[in-house]
Amino acid sequence: MAVSASDLQAVYSLLTSSMSGDQRVRKPAEDTLLESESRPGFCSCLLEVITAKDLVSQVDVRLMASVYFKNSINRHWRNRRDSSRITKEEKTHLRQKLLLHLREENDQIALMLAVIISKIVRIDYPKEWPDVFSVLAQQLQSADVLASQRIFMILFRTLKELSSYKDGAPSSLLLEKL
Repeated sequence: MAVSASDLQAVYSLLTSSMSGDQRVRKPAEDTLLESESRPGFCSCLLEVITAKDLVSQVDVRLMASVYFKNSINRHWRNRRDSSRITKEEKTHLRQKLLLHLREENDQIALMLAVIISKIVRIDYPKEWPDVFSVLAQQLQSADVLASQRIFMILFRTLKELSSYKDGAPSSLLLEKL
């Protein structure tokens, strides 16, 4: 069964419980979050928590959501026979939504979002996300200092991710684009 927008409050509660000092509260929440990770829509739900305007003051919950999101990307983004947990449609939605939230004011969450974007770029560029660098370059044209700082953070993290390829092929493609 997929995770939907109606599950947002439940995911928020689980994230809050997963930070409890009481293991009897924390462990079941962590187990449920791990199980939920295998359901379509879970990453979208986490991104909603991370970017929710009414949760701006809840940095700890938003940061925990970003950690779960990053870990889900690491485990489930690639299409494997045994792992089709993030649908193609959800991936498209996540890529678009991530680039709409470049003005994250919290430095820790902005860093996590940059890491998440860089991991997705490493997997999806250029086949599934060919316009990522043109979109980022277009955003740099604005006079928005915070967005520009965040874009440079994303580019730095992406270059680090791409440089870890042994044959350098994705790095070469990136350099051609720049």
